Amino acid sequence: MNSALEISPNAVHRMLTNPYFKGSVVSQGTSYKGAHAALLLADFEAGAPIRGLARKHKLHRSTAIRSLRRAGVSPQRPTPITKQPELVARAIQLREEGLTLRKIGKVMGLSHPSVHRLLNA
Repeated sequence: MNSALEISPNAVHRMLTNPYFKGSVVSQGTSYKGAHAALLLADFEAGAPIRGLARKHKLHRSTAIRSLRRAGVSPQRPTPITKQPELVARAIQLREEGLTLRKIGKVMGLSHPSVHRLLNA
């Protein structure tokens, strides 16, 4: 047998005991059987970006997009953060309070380069 195709017993065990492979999804401590698309859709409609959805549900970004499309939703690009005045105002306020870009990013849930773009918008 080709060693590139061999799967270790531990890998098989992890796959078989992983709730996701059994059709269950755990979100916020609650297990949902076969409700992947419904959970993705609810989070997407609540305003979560695609990358955030993928991270939260432990999926690849393209898998999250495919699931949303199957549910009848056309994932659109979110509004750029520099065009959201409330985010710009909040970043400016925090900067005036003396916070660093990294600390502002942690408070707002953004990366420090995103904070930099906000402040220079």
